[in-house]
Formats: sequence, structure tokens, C-alpha cells
Amino acid sequence: MSNNGETKSPFDFTEAGKRPRVEAYAQKLVFTVGEGVYLLKIGGSREGPYIVAIAPVNGKCTLSYGNGQSFRNNEQMNVDDLESSAWIYSTSES
Repeated sequence: MSNNGETKSPFDFTEAGKRPRVEAYAQKLVFTVGEGVYLLKIGGSREGPYIVAIAPVNGKCTLSYGNGQSFRNNEQMNVDDLESSAWIYSTSES
């Protein structure tokens, strides 16, 4: 078996001498139940944090407040409009 001395690069160079770059990521961030998130508003401001109450399905999930009350009557929120707040809500007591 011969590969003609060529090794395929894992990077895609579009122009000679240019640095490789990622055009788009194949997978978006997936939120999990109990994860804290911010709702991104028009203009770049954030609202929240809220808690992911129902895991994302087809790009939408349901949020709740920290006390367990549903957010906007369980309206499904688009995950593209959410940003992780980098904390996890836990109902267990330490």
C-alpha cells in the first residue's frame, strides 16, 4: 500500500502560508438540568441567572428560578439565547 508519500493534514490551509482556523464548530454547547444560565437580551445584556429545569430538546429548554418556580410559565427557550453562568444548582443539603 502506498500513500505516495503524502500525509493529510488535520488542518485546512486555504492559502499558502496562512494559519489554520476553525470555520465553525460541529457541536454547540449543551446545557444540563440544574445548570445555571443567563438569558441573552437584545443589545448584549443578560437576564438571570436561571436554572435549566428541562434538558434541551431540538434546541429548546425550559428554565426555572432558584426557588423552583417556573420561568415564563414553562416557555421553551432557544439554547442559542442562553449563556452558561458557570454554576450548578443543587437541591441536596450539605
